[in-house]
Amino acid sequence: MKILGCDCNSRSITCALIDTEVKNITTFEVIGGDKNDYKQRVKNMLFEFNGLIKRIVPDVVYIEQAVMLQNVKTTLMIDGVVSVVRDCCILNNIVYEIIDNKSWKKSVIGNGKASKEEIMEFARLKGGCKITSQDVADAIAIATFGLLRLG
Repeated sequence: MKILGCDCNSRSITCALIDTEVKNITTFEVIGGDKNDYKQRVKNMLFEFNGLIKRIVPDVVYIEQAVMLQNVKTTLMIDGVVSVVRDCCILNNIVYEIIDNKSWKKSVIGNGKASKEEIMEFARLKGGCKITSQDVADAIAIATFGLLRLG
């Protein structure tokens, strides 16, 4: 079974794929490109993420819900990127679930308010791949949430 965990921000989609048959984790980063034009960035992410989905064909995708930030504009931008991931799943008939960060943190780390350091340590221990950023660590933990959820 292939479980894809996605951590979205306004500039990228960071993914971790857990393949239970080969027992490894692979990470991917979909970057929108244009730093100044949000609409173009989202469009680029849509096409790039759709191509990724078609290549790896996950069985299920877990997407972190946009976190409510003080900056409403940024929250809405992140929600737009979450929608890109969701829509690509819909177009490709892939099962998906949007989850809030407290749920996956509680399930995976044991604490719904886990710190960035705790998540990074978990990802390093889960391992099998180079942890290059907090987004990669989050994506690994989100994919692990999916694995635990599926039993």
